[in-house]
Amino acid sequence: MLGPQAGVISTTDRSDVELDSYKNAWFSFSPSALIWSVVIALPTIKLISSELSYRCSHRFLVQGMDYIFLQFKISGNDSDYLLNGWDGPKFYYTRHDITYLYHPCHALNTLDGSCVENHVVTYQHICSCCCQTSDSIQASFNKTAETAISKETVYMRWPGPTNDIMSEIYRFPEVKVSTKAPYSA
Repeated sequence: MLGPQAGVISTTDRSDVELDSYKNAWFSFSPSALIWSVVIALPTIKLISSELSYRCSHRFLVQGMDYIFLQFKISGNDSDYLLNGWDGPKFYYTRHDITYLYHPCHALNTLDGSCVENHVVTYQHICSCCCQTSDSIQASFNKTAETAISKETVYMRWPGPTNDIMSEIYRFPEVKVSTKAPYSA
């Protein structure tokens, strides 16, 4: 369920680079037959779910107490797009306090591209993947709320030889510092 002022704010539109986004494979069925062209689509990354832990009394997330959980589906196969962690799909997000895209952690092993379970860089970021099949992976990103990401964006990007493949861009909800004491018994 999407919280207030959170959610998908755009999708990638590849119509302007459609011809560059596909590869042609040529097959011949016999020496005298016509040659057939088959278009093979590039891999895709799709945001499939989002979960926020904001409390009913708030219309925002509380820094250090709430979290954002996003799940993406990576599907397709292409020899130009590698699944190892260095060249494979990565999470990126923007912050108020830095001027570059922040890459927090890997969902895929940096050596062989296998799924990583709970790659924790700091207590604020957890990346993992599951349900790996021959043609799809589900990758998740769990982020502890902090004011530096309030109303900022997050997405997955898969670097490629000519074009990067990107997921939808998700906008973080508003994050505030709590003015109340932590939970008490």
